[in-house]
Amino acid sequence: SVSPLPMVMVQGVLAFLQAKQGDAKHLGLLHPVLSFVLAYAVTIATSIWWTLQVHSPLFDSSPPIREFRVQRVETVSYGLLVYVAAMVLCRLPSMGPARLCYEMLWSCNLCMLLAAVAMLLGSPALVAASACAVSIDQVMWYVDVAAFALLGRWPIGVAKYMAWPETSWARRVSSTHHLWFLPCCAAVAGPFHLSDYLLSLVVMALVASLSRWLTPFRLAPPSVPAAAPPAPARGWHPCGGSPPTLKNGAYLNINLVHEVWKDVKFDFLQATHPNGFVHVPRLLFIWGALNLPCWVLLCALSRAAAGTEGEVAAVV
Repeated sequence: SVSPLPMVMVQGVLAFLQAKQGDAKHLGLLHPVLSFVLAYAVTIATSIWWTLQVHSPLFDSSPPIREFRVQRVETVSYGLLVYVAAMVLCRLPSMGPARLCYEMLWSCNLCMLLAAVAMLLGSPALVAASACAVSIDQVMWYVDVAAFALLGRWPIGVAKYMAWPETSWARRVSSTHHLWFLPCCAAVAGPFHLSDYLLSLVVMALVASLSRWLTPFRLAPPSVPAAAPPAPARGWHPCGGSPPTLKNGAYLNINLVHEVWKDVKFDFLQATHPNGFVHVPRLLFIWGALNLPCWVLLCALSRAAAGTEGEVAAVV
């Protein structure tokens, strides 16, 4: 007969990995580090497999063969890796290792590393999908920053935390990827294809599902009641822009997988549900629906830019 010990061990590991609000494991190092490693490994490995086995045979098998637009793409990849490492070092003193491991699961952080790996592996489609997965967030940053520069206000609020007096310069500098990540991917892997949107849905599903499974709603000691604290009152600030501490602990809600922030002004975005099997699919539907028009626009812009470059090259 087969010993039940291996199955018991697997069940124990899975139970340990599953986030549980108020559990002391979230304040140590083992669970945050394992969550970070597992989320990145599963997302990157599965995305690569899906690209090679499903996406590329369907969309990239016929001529012209899709190639990178720059010759030394590995240099760009190394630059992304260096930036991510610098971002970790900048944020570590203020966040601490446990919270930082969880915060690195924000899609905008994870997709940078995914894009860097895709560049090294020679996959323009996966680079584009990494950009598409965060396109709505990045586009909202453009709107916020442009409005603040011209009008002195943040109409959406995704970048509002950049102006808070308690936000350090290190944090501001390590948040600039929201402005240059899309142009970087377009310069390397453009022109974008609409089919890359389908690949981005796989990336989004992986990120959201793993975030819900591995990360708690907030980082708080076991003495804090399990009831959810109120959402931050300083505006909508994804990607770790929330205040470092709250009365009931540090607010995480990575990728909004536990709730949509209550100060989001649009009712149709309020998809919060206590059951994760309901909330996460709702969130993915809204996330994907908002990414689609952004991606159509970015595809058009990247193709127009590529056409202009071709005309200039022909003249030269």
